[in-house]
Amino acid sequence: MFTSFLLIDAHAPALTRHRQRLAAYGPLELLDITPLHTPGAWHPKIAWDGQRWDIQMRPARPREVVGHINHAAHDQRCAPTTKGPDIPWLESTLGPGRSESLLIDAHGRAIESTYSSLIAFEGSTAWYSNHTRALPSTTLPGALQVLRDAGFNVRDTPGFEPGWLWGRPALMLNAFHGAREVYWGQLEQQRAPISAAAVTEALWMGAENVEKLRCSSGPRTRP
Repeated sequence: MFTSFLLIDAHAPALTRHRQRLAAYGPLELLDITPLHTPGAWHPKIAWDGQRWDIQMRPARPREVVGHINHAAHDQRCAPTTKGPDIPWLESTLGPGRSESLLIDAHGRAIESTYSSLIAFEGSTAWYSNHTRALPSTTLPGALQVLRDAGFNVRDTPGFEPGWLWGRPALMLNAFHGAREVYWGQLEQQRAPISAAAVTEALWMGAENVEKLRCSSGPRTRP
């Protein structure tokens, strides 16, 4: 069980929500966040193995502003709302260039993509999935607030109808890339009514210091 995110000079968006995720896995008083203060751009993985915490400081790769969903896969996750146990299966759903799959439930509804939450646009309405098998996203709540602030009507749905979703203007959201515009297979790109870059920039405006992950952390944000 783990969480991961893009970290730049000991700051990242939504660390409060990452802290909530970690607290559900293990005791935060045992978490030594010293490695997270390493200067530079990183993609840390903070994992709990049932007895201890482990932090892997992985160098950050370049962020992407577009993401590709080229196919669909029937959701076979055993623990879909926990980050970690189903990684081997999720990796098997990736296509060329690490394009993601649309994960489909037993009733034919689209839950999310391999490693991303989705926001689909219908005019000035932004739809997101509150499906019970969706991984609780650390990035989605902040992105939805950005859209509300921009004047969008934000609505939820218990999964998407794939035929309605496929090809629609949409954003993919995760804790490394932030927001990315979706390219659907070979279809002509339908641009989202708000740029992925603008959403990501707004998320980073609220970046928090890694001290937020401490058990008794107080509020700290990027100056």
